[in-house]
Amino acid sequence: SYLSPPAMQFIKDSLSRKSVAELLDEQTHGQLHRTLGFWDLVAIGIGGTVGSGVFSTIGSVAALDAGPGVLVSLLIGTMGCLLTSNAYVRLSRAIPATGSVYAYSYHALGEVFAVLAGWCLTLEMAVSGAAVATSWGAKLAVALRVDQVAALKIPGTGVDIDLAAVGIMAATGWVLCSGLTIGKLFVNVTTVAKLLVVLFMVIVSLVFFKAENLTPLVPEQTKVDGTLRYGVDGVFRGSVSCFFAFIGFDELCCLGGEAIDPKRDLPRAVVASVSGTALVTIVAAFGLVGSQPYEDIDATSGFSECFRAHGAVWAADIAAWGELLTLPVVVFVSFLPQASLFYAMSTDGLLPSIFSKTNTKGVLVSSNLIIMIACMIFGAVVDFAVFDDMISAGVLVSFCLANCSLVMLILLPKEGVEGAEGTAAIVAAARTQIGQWLVGYCGFAFVAMSMLAGVVLDSSFMGKLFLDVATHTSLVVAASIASVSGAAALYCVVRLACMDRHNNEDLGDVWIPLLALLFNLMMLATLSLQGMLIIIGYFAVVLLVYFLYSVRKSRKQGAEAEQSGGGAELLESCTD
Repeated sequence: SYLSPPAMQFIKDSLSRKSVAELLDEQTHGQLHRTLGFWDLVAIGIGGTVGSGVFSTIGSVAALDAGPGVLVSLLIGTMGCLLTSNAYVRLSRAIPATGSVYAYSYHALGEVFAVLAGWCLTLEMAVSGAAVATSWGAKLAVALRVDQVAALKIPGTGVDIDLAAVGIMAATGWVLCSGLTIGKLFVNVTTVAKLLVVLFMVIVSLVFFKAENLTPLVPEQTKVDGTLRYGVDGVFRGSVSCFFAFIGFDELCCLGGEAIDPKRDLPRAVVASVSGTALVTIVAAFGLVGSQPYEDIDATSGFSECFRAHGAVWAADIAAWGELLTLPVVVFVSFLPQASLFYAMSTDGLLPSIFSKTNTKGVLVSSNLIIMIACMIFGAVVDFAVFDDMISAGVLVSFCLANCSLVMLILLPKEGVEGAEGTAAIVAAARTQIGQWLVGYCGFAFVAMSMLAGVVLDSSFMGKLFLDVATHTSLVVAASIASVSGAAALYCVVRLACMDRHNNEDLGDVWIPLLALLFNLMMLATLSLQGMLIIIGYFAVVLLVYFLYSVRKSRKQGAEAEQSGGGAELLESCTD
C-alpha cells in the first residue's frame, strides 16, 4: 500500500458500518415513543408533499415551460420518483430504523456516506422548511395586499426580518415541542383540509373545462422575452420541476423510531404517499390546463387567477386562502423528522449529545428548539432563491445514496449482511469490488449526463460553459466525451448485473436502482453552475467537520477500538 498505517486506519474508520441489529438495538433502548400508525404516516407523506406541486409547480410549468405538456412532464417526474421510491420501500422493510437514508448508508456504504446523507436530508427538511415558511409570509402579504405583513429592521445591516415567517416557524416549534400526540392531530386535520381544497379546485376547474385547451399537447417551441418556451425541451425542463413536486416520501423513513410497526407500515406508507400525491397532482394539472388556454395561465397562482378570469371571484378567494391556511402543514412536516434524524446522529456520536436528550414524554425539546432558532436566523438573513438548486442537489444526492445502498445490499453475500456464516474477508472483498463498479458507474454516468445537459439546456452548469464557448468543435468534444463516458458507464452496469445476487430476493434486482441512479444523475446534471458550486462548498464543509471532529467522537469507532483492545488483551493473556 502507498498509504501509511495511520492513513489506512483513518480510511477504515470512515468506512466503518453498523449492522441492522445495532441500528435496531439503539431504537429498542432509545427514549423515543412509538405513536405513529399507518394512516399517520400517510398523512405526513401526503400532507408534506401535496401543496407546492398543486398550488404553484403545475401552474409555473404550464405557463413557462410545457403548456398542456405539463401532463407529460408530471408523468416523467412520477416515473423518476417511483424508481427511487422502490429503494425506500425495499430498504425501509429491511432496515426499519430511524434516519432514513442516513441509516441505510451507515449499514450499506459506511459512516462517511451516512454523514453526507444526514446533511443532505437536513437540506431537504429543515432548510427547505424555512424556505417554505418564508414563502408563506410573502403569500400572506400578497393576500392582504401589503408589501410585508410585519418586518423587523436591523439597523445598519439592511436586513428585514419577516415576522410572519418567524411566527409560523415559532408556532411549528411549539407544536413539535408539545409532542407527536398534538402534532399528528394537526397533520391529519390539515391534510384532510388541504385535500378538500384541492378537490374543490379540481371540481371548479372542470366546470370551465374545454377539450380544445389541451391541443396541441406539446406546443411548438417559441421565444418569449428572449427565453425559449414550450416544445419537447420545455417538457423535459418541466419534468425537472415536477420531479421535486413529489418529494417527501423519504421524510417518512426518518420516523422509523416513532412508528408503531415500522417494518410493516413504512413501506406501505411510502407507496401510498407517492401514488396518492401523483394522482392528486396529475388530476389537478388536467383540470388547470383544460380550463384555460396555456398562454393565459398565471405562473404563480394558476388556479385562483384562472377562476378570477372566468368571473368566479369567490372560488379564486377560496383557492388563495385555502393555500395559505393549509401550507403551514408543509412547514411542520418538513421540520418534524429533522429532530429524529439529529437524534440518530447524536446517539452515534456524530453530533453533540444535546440532540439526543428527551423530556419525560420522549420529546426532543432541546433539539427542536435549537433547530427552530437556527432556521429562524438563517431564514432572516438568507435569500432562499439562491439556494434552490443547493436544496435540489441535496435531495438528489440522498436519492443516489439510497439506490447505491440498495445495490450494495442486493449484491453482498447474504450471510455477510446478516452477520451469520461467511468470513469477513469474503464480505470485505465483495464490498470493495461492488463499491468500485458503483463509483465508476455513477462517475461516468454523471459526466455523460452533464455533457448532454450542457448541449440541450442552457441553464445547466455545463450549458453555461457551452454558452460562453459555443463552437462546433466544443459540441463535438462534448458529444465525444458523453459517448465515451456513456460506454464506460454501460460497462460498469454489465459488471454489476453479472454479479451473483446471493438469493437476496426481498431486495429485488439491481436494474431498478441502477436506472433510478441514472435518472437522479440526469436531474443533478441539469442544476445551475451557482447551485453546483454551492453544494460542492457545502459538502466540503460537512466533510471537514466530520474528519476534524465527528470521526473521533463516533461511538462506532469507540466500540470497535474497545473490541480491538479487548481482543489484543485476550491474545496476550493466552500467549502468556
